[in-house]
Amino acid sequence: DAILYLHGITSNFPGAYAQTIDYWRAAKLPNYDLRIREDINGSGKNVVLLAPSLGDNPYKYRNDLSSKNGALDDYFTKVLAAINTYTIKKRFNSGPVTIRNLILAAHSAGGWQMLKIAMLNNPIYGARITECWGFDCLYGKVVDAWRTWASKNSNKKLMVYYQGTTAGNSTLLARNSTKLPNVFIKKSPAKNQYWVVKHH
Repeated sequence: DAILYLHGITSNFPGAYAQTIDYWRAAKLPNYDLRIREDINGSGKNVVLLAPSLGDNPYKYRNDLSSKNGALDDYFTKVLAAINTYTIKKRFNSGPVTIRNLILAAHSAGGWQMLKIAMLNNPIYGARITECWGFDCLYGKVVDAWRTWASKNSNKKLMVYYQGTTAGNSTLLARNSTKLPNVFIKKSPAKNQYWVVKHH
């Protein structure tokens, strides 16, 4: 399985010019902690974590992944080729692996990128999306779009954990999705927005 993680705005923390590797290492306790890679490794689950850089502001960032049909398929074709060539074959001398299930996950402003990816046409890996995880990320006019996505994809789950700044959209989506059993929305008890991902 694979998790495609879409980060939020980095200007406040870990910094405007932070790369993905900086993001994974970022912690400034007790207010900030983005070190989710260790949690996934510690879970013992057979999953690949992927996190493309979205610049310092995912709202403004332009990329093929969230703007072109088929781009998700192209992305994962390249990812799997790299994993099988440089990890599976060299380290384990095993046959190629494939991705059975794909989870889209987004924190804060990364939610806009997640919605756009989910709505695009990707016949191969789009069909393997089983869940979308939103961590305090329902900003902007997205409620109708997510409700439409959930309605059209009854075999896929939308799970949202929200705090104050996204409470309005999150609770509105909850009210508008009472007949959609694949939509799960919950207020997060995390200490602040930067802890929502690790908490859940």
